Amino acid sequence: ALLTLRPFFPPLPTLTAPTISPTLVHTRAKSSWSLSSLNPFASRKTTTPTAQGLDDPATRKQLYEKSFAPKVDGSIFEDEVKSAQQADGPARASKPLDPAALVAARDPDPRGRLRWQRAAVAKMVVRRGAETVDDVIARTERCMTFKSPLLPTSSKKMMYLAQQIAGKPLDEAMLQMRYSKKKMGSEIKRQLELARDRAVVVHGMGLGKHNGEAADVQPRKVQDRDGVWRTVSDPTSIYIDQAWVNKGPKRYARTIHLGRGRRVPIRSHQTTISVVLKEERTRVRLHDEKKAKKERNGPWVHLPHRPVSAQHQYYLW
Repeated sequence: ALLTLRPFFPPLPTLTAPTISPTLVHTRAKSSWSLSSLNPFASRKTTTPTAQGLDDPATRKQLYEKSFAPKVDGSIFEDEVKSAQQADGPARASKPLDPAALVAARDPDPRGRLRWQRAAVAKMVVRRGAETVDDVIARTERCMTFKSPLLPTSSKKMMYLAQQIAGKPLDEAMLQMRYSKKKMGSEIKRQLELARDRAVVVHGMGLGKHNGEAADVQPRKVQDRDGVWRTVSDPTSIYIDQAWVNKGPKRYARTIHLGRGRRVPIRSHQTTISVVLKEERTRVRLHDEKKAKKERNGPWVHLPHRPVSAQHQYYLW
């Protein structure tokens, strides 16, 4: 009887809940050494039309609103969602952000922050508010440490490139890596470009000409740690203070078959390069400190006058 009555009942409608799917923006990878680059059938298109228009603020705002908008086209909830968005739109735009929602990112360790603040206040009271030399340097000079991702080469080969760019201005180091015959030269140049962009945007380095800080500065000749004399015309220009390499985990192992049934695994190396970027005002300060120390010591005397000690009227032997 149920089988005969089933065709008379209409099927129940299926409800589809609104789903939120963020819009993915495909951009070019910073490292050219990836598995996708080894695929001969992969697309060689580096950027998309969406990524090319990200410089426009209107395009970025449109993509931001589109990524958080629920996709309910063709659903029974379409009218309700649109009416709710129109009602909450002005109120949501005028409502400030809730500080409680941002506390996890702004203050992840409140107890550690309180301990550090208590220790800092105690040190300030002991010093009676006087700044140390390290505090003055940290307040007046900018510095940034950058570490590259894992690169498919050995640390021995990367060491020579790190020694080549250490101590040079950032533009000169990038020029050296551009015309380098080494395989990793172009990759190091790409990492230096990323480090330069991060130093300018995050730490505000290298902006003396735009801010007017280098307008009235006279060019100076300073000597770096390697004994090379350099002319500094902009004290906010960036140079590479240090550069070193670190070993990474092995990439993969391939087997070499030898005689009498023996096999030897061959593993490929990975390494990273780290650089410390500073401004030229740091090099000027180090040059002045070295010169002042040399002047304080005075000239070297071959036979200095010293008082004769332990004098007696009789011989002691």
